[in-house]
Amino acid sequence: MLPPRSMVPVDSIFNATAVTIDACYSQCGTGQESFDWAVFSQDFAAWLLPYLALISQLPFGARHQVDNLMSALLTVGSPTLAGYSLFLTLLNARWINQQFDSIDFPRRKLRETVVDVLSSLQQVPLRVYPGEAAFLESLVILPQNDNWWTTLSDSLNYTHSWSISSATAIAWVVIAYLLTVADSLSNVADHINSNGQGTGSAWLWLLPVVVGWLVLAPKCAYGRVQHAFEQANQHIVVADAERNALKPNSGITIVSWSRSAYITSLLYRSAWSKAQRQIRVDGSAGWQTVPNSRAIHETNRQGNRAQVVAYSSLVTLGLQWGTTGAAVLAVRYTPTTRLGCRSLAYIIYGAASTISWFLLVLSSLLANYATPPSNASPTQTVTMQLTMALSNNLRWAGKALAGLNAAFIITISVFQYANFYDRCYCNSSVLSRGSQAYDIVVILYSDVALARGAWIGALVLASMCSLVFVVIGYPAIPS
Repeated sequence: MLPPRSMVPVDSIFNATAVTIDACYSQCGTGQESFDWAVFSQDFAAWLLPYLALISQLPFGARHQVDNLMSALLTVGSPTLAGYSLFLTLLNARWINQQFDSIDFPRRKLRETVVDVLSSLQQVPLRVYPGEAAFLESLVILPQNDNWWTTLSDSLNYTHSWSISSATAIAWVVIAYLLTVADSLSNVADHINSNGQGTGSAWLWLLPVVVGWLVLAPKCAYGRVQHAFEQANQHIVVADAERNALKPNSGITIVSWSRSAYITSLLYRSAWSKAQRQIRVDGSAGWQTVPNSRAIHETNRQGNRAQVVAYSSLVTLGLQWGTTGAAVLAVRYTPTTRLGCRSLAYIIYGAASTISWFLLVLSSLLANYATPPSNASPTQTVTMQLTMALSNNLRWAGKALAGLNAAFIITISVFQYANFYDRCYCNSSVLSRGSQAYDIVVILYSDVALARGAWIGALVLASMCSLVFVVIGYPAIPS
């Protein structure tokens, strides 16, 4: 067994276990090692391909395919944004259930139908237009419109949830990941620099995100949602049927959905309050009582909007940097240790993901602020126009950064398997060691033990962060 490595020169080259960076340049040049197709195809198929296939299980439903492509790029380019969107959707679904929890008007079954409709349409840009709440009131008050909610719910009852294909895809990713990790841990010294432990950890965030969307099963397919509204509107009874009370509207932010859902809950709450006081809609006497055993109580389980945003942000940042940190850990302690090309690439990916998420969330908040009320003054209008322009620029910047970051993570994953990083500069960790950098020529037992320990630690860290995300998010899923 060779002794532990040190920077002490040796008398014979045959006793050397590493060479200085200058010696590496002089003997090997600055290029990469030769491309090995067998290693590349095996690592690509085992570490990256299952995750790329899993992207197809995300709930894409835009009107145009280019928008679906943008959704995929935003998801891959900013896992922080993907997890944040999922967690907000989970909390919103629980919130809308709580809003209707103490309402039993006109009957429990219909209330549950309304909750299902509003909860499943979170990814659809709904808005109650100012001055047109009367149309929505007719959906709440008139018994003839009970069928509108039922028809809409039935029309939206198409499945994008657990299926044989989705369950198989997820099982494939999990089994492939575990088997590949087990194989790599048993053969640490084989292709130690092209091993995919780092990329496997960096992509592990996708698993809980896909599982979460499959559990929620949002209804966002443009054609089906449009058809569902058309079917439901055949049963609507309003004084003026030229406009719909609720309708999809592109460009509406998530705040508009919550406002629409909240207005709907307020209307039902108002109707339920009058029902408790036995006040008929027409004001006449002769109230007909209906047995009701449901206890009405006030709930105080949800926080304010700032707390919800902060909670969602912390959870998703934990998922992002837990998996990214695991990737950095795996490659940082792979000889030669310390910060190098591989670990820096993962740090850049995580940072770009976080910045993209921040820009897009800020853009959404500014867009909501810039939506002018009907009685806006000229000064407010100018301010809001400038705010909207800033919001648009931030949104474009965030999307562009996420798109580039998606291409970046795929590229660095391919580089890992293609021996692109197997060059003197990267293998010697020049970024952190500087002139003291060295390249390993003989892998010692201590190197193998260090790398194996780091890989196991990365596996545990990435898996635990993904599991914690699921455990924290599961209670938010409404029953």
